[in-house]
Amino acid sequence: MHTAVAVAVDRTRSGAVAGLIFMVLLNLALFLPGAPPRTDDTVASLASILAQRRAEVTAGSYIAGLAAVAFFRFLGTVRAHLRSAEPASDGLADTAFAGGVAGMVLILLAMTSTAGLALVGPVPGDAGLVRAVTDAANIAINTAKLCLVGLVLAVCLGGRRGRWLPPWLVGSGYASAAVVLLTAGPPLLVRGGLFEFGGPVEIGGVVPVNLWIVALCIFLLRRRSRP
Repeated sequence: MHTAVAVAVDRTRSGAVAGLIFMVLLNLALFLPGAPPRTDDTVASLASILAQRRAEVTAGSYIAGLAAVAFFRFLGTVRAHLRSAEPASDGLADTAFAGGVAGMVLILLAMTSTAGLALVGPVPGDAGLVRAVTDAANIAINTAKLCLVGLVLAVCLGGRRGRWLPPWLVGSGYASAAVVLLTAGPPLLVRGGLFEFGGPVEIGGVVPVNLWIVALCIFLLRRRSRP
């Protein structure tokens, strides 16, 4: 029995480490090519970035794939903890897992489509394609944030009901989800300014969720009981 508990704890810790690796790799992938494209960037500037930073853009998509592997391992750990509290979690384990997978798929779709455009290189007459791919990638990542909100809320609800997540982590999770919800909408409506895609508000809005995931990973690393 003691050995089974030790194995379960080791699995939890490996999942938590995977979550931390995911955070490092994903942010590296997203910001390796430089500042994210903004809604009011000209097509010429976007095409220039794709041409000049081709290696960084394509490498970013590869790193994002590695991040996905680590993230799915982390998701498995989170789902195991939520399922351990069922029926109190009321199916929230599957909700959290689905939200995480959907969010990661959208991020990969955004990054691989941009990398594909950079790989072949924009040619004269591709202005509409460059604009469309860039905007679609921004929207996909923005939608991914909403999927991750589903993950965060499911973990907070399940963790609170199962009483394995501390109140401070539950409260900060709710707060970080609210920040994402408040900052994810305006970029779809404005062009230019602080609230556009690639602007400080849109980028900064996801920082609290990033910090919350890091905090969750650290909590799981220090947790000694089995899920």
